[in-house]
Amino acid sequence: ELNGEKEEIKTVEYDKFLSANTPGKVTIYEKACNWAEGVFKIQVDGKNAEKLQKAIDNSHLQITPTGVMSFSVLGPLIFSFLCILLSLMFFGDVLFVVFFLFFGMAMMVVLQKVPIFIETTWRMKAGNQLVLAVFYIVTYMRHTSNLENALEFASNHLEVPISVDLKKVLWDVETQKFESVKA
Repeated sequence: ELNGEKEEIKTVEYDKFLSANTPGKVTIYEKACNWAEGVFKIQVDGKNAEKLQKAIDNSHLQITPTGVMSFSVLGPLIFSFLCILLSLMFFGDVLFVVFFLFFGMAMMVVLQKVPIFIETTWRMKAGNQLVLAVFYIVTYMRHTSNLENALEFASNHLEVPISVDLKKVLWDVETQKFESVKA
């Protein structure tokens, strides 16, 4: 802990674990957030930053709350500016200008919540796989009574949402973040 804040230690082994066990491709949204953070950093207040960070961690996105906030402001500003410019050039009507201003403001609100939407989708997919995960664990444990091996078996035979989470649990036990799988 540093100044009352927990700092997560990341090692080369953990980076290898993440690259091997998380979905490899970076989405356009992640690229846009990382780009926006590099161009124009907008800090997030404590409560919202914590909420966004939790959603980002749970959905395994490669972004930061600052990147989310930066993109939610910068993206709609650029989009609105271009649309307003084009509408003035081709139509010359103020109605389009007002429409694109309001549309840009609405996009700002929606883009701030995208990590939370992605987390909700991730949880629903994982929830749909829970029955199959329990089946794999029970089936393995009937053969061999070892919970860690059963979790590894299930994580190797399930698809992305829940398999990543099960592998993360096993990683946390292996790195002694947790004493055992039972805890």
